[in-house]
Amino acid sequence: MRFAARRQFPNGMIRREDGWVLSDLGSHNGTRLNGWLVREAVRVRAGDRVEFGSMAFIIQDDQPTAPAGQQEDEGPGPADAGP
Repeated sequence: MRFAARRQFPNGMIRREDGWVLSDLGSHNGTRLNGWLVREAVRVRAGDRVEFGSMAFIIQDDQPTAPAGQQEDEGPGPADAGP
């Protein structure tokens, strides 16, 4: 089963102790990082653009952040309170 998956998706990202690593294992359409063709394993960082053939992804931080001046658990304000 592992062999079949690699034949269908011959590229990928692997989580290592020092972060994420992107590699291309011989895909036909190529794997790109920030527009550059990936020829060997390369580290991926937040903000990088990863392309697998015609699909593109932007890498984000592991931890989501709340907008400036707003906390995640913030509930309705006084104007939202009912009568």
